[in-house]
Amino acid sequence: MRRVHAAAIAVILGVAAAAGGIAVTSGAGAGPDRTDPAAVEREIARREARIEAAEAALARALARRPPAPATPGPSTAPGAAAWAHEGEGEREHGDDHEEGDHDDHEGGEDDGWDD
Repeated sequence: MRRVHAAAIAVILGVAAAAGGIAVTSGAGAGPDRTDPAAVEREIARREARIEAAEAALARALARRPPAPATPGPSTAPGAAAWAHEGEGEREHGDDHEEGDHDDHEGGEDDGWDD
């Protein structure tokens, strides 16, 4: 690495470290003075007022909202009966096979499924 490159990297790192140090020291004084109990109480009261205002707005929105339509139970949902009774009619067509003709797959091997 050339000396010019090393010097440029050192300058960039120095500037970044200085900016970080300034950010840390200036950010520490943000917000109310934590040692002043009155300032802390004012901050808490301000935040509680904002929360109460938000709760009141939500309550008003809920009061204006129309009631939800009644949802059908699971027994009246479309397709529920077909899903619940799936597989019941398999024995009805079981007579289509001749006796012993259950291994009609390629090569006649059993694939583990009941035919």
